[in-house]
Amino acid sequence: GATALRVRWRPLGPHAFRVDVADTTGAPVAAIDSVTTRPVTGGDVRRRSGGLLFVGWSPAPARPERDDRPAADVHWVTGDDPETVVAETVEALQRWLAADGEHPLVVATAHAVAAAPGDIVDLAQAPVWGLVRTAQNEHPGRFVLADVDDDPASRAAVAEAAG
Repeated sequence: GATALRVRWRPLGPHAFRVDVADTTGAPVAAIDSVTTRPVTGGDVRRRSGGLLFVGWSPAPARPERDDRPAADVHWVTGDDPETVVAETVEALQRWLAADGEHPLVVATAHAVAAAPGDIVDLAQAPVWGLVRTAQNEHPGRFVLADVDDDPASRAAVAEAAG
């Protein structure tokens, strides 16, 4: 319920600090036993000027290079109702995990994320990104996430890259 905080950093060593947080009356709100820092150069800051995490748009090559990876299946996310879209995607992910195949499942959305300022996001497909990102963390290498625009070549590139 604090509306303002006082933060005290106490050095523990050359790159370590203890952090104590209190409200304006001095009552403790939080304490961090140790925070370790590392030096940052001006070049590091310039490279990260867009923030630590960001979504970027990378056009798919016209003809993806083939290698020895096994083919992947594509689950195209469709529908207008977010609840139905998410439920269908959960079922697809669960079926894929139960099948225990060798290759990943590509989950393809359309306009689920804004890749550039002014992009309009499809609110039925947007929750799928959070769902699949979580599944990727829980099952590394089992899922690939792709978002396409309205260009038919984008859909063709996803299908070709997967197959």
